[in-house]
Amino acid sequence: MLEKQKDGKYRAQTSLYLGGDYYRSADRHLLGGLYEIEMTASAKAHFKGYNYNVGRNRDANYAFQWINYWSTSEISIIYSENIKADVMSLNEGKAEVSQGLNDKGQEVSRVS
Repeated sequence: MLEKQKDGKYRAQTSLYLGGDYYRSADRHLLGGLYEIEMTASAKAHFKGYNYNVGRNRDANYAFQWINYWSTSEISIIYSENIKADVMSLNEGKAEVSQGLNDKGQEVSRVS
């Protein structure tokens, strides 16, 4: 997954943790155990202490739409053969996220 933060910088992670105690304060979502995603002020005001589990009885598309709506970041799934190099190229302004083909000929989002 690729996260474009509110400052325009990118970072990546291999998994997204949705649910549990991280929703009690509704101000952060844990991304792969390493990064936290900042929530908007309206999310903090709206959810207050409500323990909202985004993934419960929903598909992944709903969860991504929800987190992109309520966070200050943009989260997307991308295909990458070398995510560290791709993130570095994005942050240096040498690449962008676009549509392309993976190694199986399937259309995916990727860094180019």
